[in-house]
Amino acid sequence: MGSGRHRAGLLALLCAAADGADWRPALPAAVACELASNAATMQDDIIDQDTVRRGRRAAWSAFGIDRALLACTAMNSLAVEILTEQPHPAAAPAALKLSQTLVKLNVAQLQDIDFEQRGNVNLDDYLHMVDGKACATFSCPCALGAMFADVPGLDGLAAFGSQLGLVWQLRNDLLGIWGDSDQTGKPGLADLKRRKKTFPVIVALETTGSDRDELARLLSQNNRPLGADEAVRAAALIERCGGLSRTEQEICSRLEAAIEPLAHSMSDDTARADIISLARFFAISTR
Repeated sequence: MGSGRHRAGLLALLCAAADGADWRPALPAAVACELASNAATMQDDIIDQDTVRRGRRAAWSAFGIDRALLACTAMNSLAVEILTEQPHPAAAPAALKLSQTLVKLNVAQLQDIDFEQRGNVNLDDYLHMVDGKACATFSCPCALGAMFADVPGLDGLAAFGSQLGLVWQLRNDLLGIWGDSDQTGKPGLADLKRRKKTFPVIVALETTGSDRDELARLLSQNNRPLGADEAVRAAALIERCGGLSRTEQEICSRLEAAIEPLAHSMSDDTARADIISLARFFAISTR
């Protein structure tokens, strides 16, 4: 359910331990979320035509699109099956929650694809898309972990996950333009070359002035990807229009919004400290 090494299963287990309870009943939920997460990562690479994932060939690049798509379908089906076969009262509600999340993810993926061809994407459009994509897919593991461990405060943990998903997406948007490819394991400026309407791009285009106008002209050529020199120029224009600084500010603001509900949702100090550490890790830039 989006990229991030082993984070979906880890989120489920950390939320299962929210009140110091035994996290082991949530292991099936963690496995299911991890399967769905890896399927979504493979799907992302196919849609974005990214041939590299964490410094290695992406699955579709190594084995072909047909095999990768079939693997995604099988992994999602297996994730739901794992939940439904559990002898736990939360099994059926959890399977429904995961299924609904996968539907939201695919709808949001379609919106994201559409944005690449649209010139009038605003922040409300972006936030609505991210709500169905990163927000939903971070919130789901938090909710499933709490459900299988019978943890109170499920709504607060789900809200934490939703905000954390936005933090992750904002950081991902930043790295998609200014990230160090040695750190991200993906080619630099890939998002810009495909004219993806990420947060830094949208806020830059909402400014005024000659830099903004030049950026708009660069990004309006939808019949082809941006060349390397054009992408470098676009990145510089976005930074001059405040896209980088605004994104960094938003990451900090959303991180605090994510952490705030935990004071009411997690009674165990150790579990809360662990999940806050994970949240802060997602907000760290590696550019």
